[in-house]
Amino acid sequence: MKETELSRQTVLAAESLQVAGLAIHRLGDSFAHRQIGNEGVTYVERIGHLFDGHEPDEISTRPRLYGDYVEELARTLAKRKGEDVSEEKIAWIRSELESIGLEEAQAESARNVASEKAVSSGWIKESNLASEMENSNELAEARILGRIRAKALSYVENDRKGVDRC
Repeated sequence: MKETELSRQTVLAAESLQVAGLAIHRLGDSFAHRQIGNEGVTYVERIGHLFDGHEPDEISTRPRLYGDYVEELARTLAKRKGEDVSEEKIAWIRSELESIGLEEAQAESARNVASEKAVSSGWIKESNLASEMENSNELAEARILGRIRAKALSYVENDRKGVDRC
């Protein structure tokens, strides 16, 4: 995809870590801002994913697409560092991080079923359901990001120590 390649080149050419960080955000957006159900196409500029709400940005919505991003990011950062990264290591990193998204997607589905049961049994008023689910989903996304951050920090620490886990 053109936007992904432009973002990748920007990360590689960045002269400072700050610029590289902004370019990495753009690289992530080049995946997250792909249309739901039509991932080969990005959302229309200026309108973006307005009609899909925040769902496209949520890792648990499309864990495999997130895995594609993780893979691209690992390759790009290795190249920026002037190192090669094996396909085996890429697959291992992808599997580790993608599994977090898959686990959380399953947990979100279970929460939604439980919420619907709570409404049908009268435990929660339907008018409060959207608010309850939004709060639950925000907590889930925070938990996902916390788990990913911890995993990423462990990769950095292992790299610093010269430990190769795959």
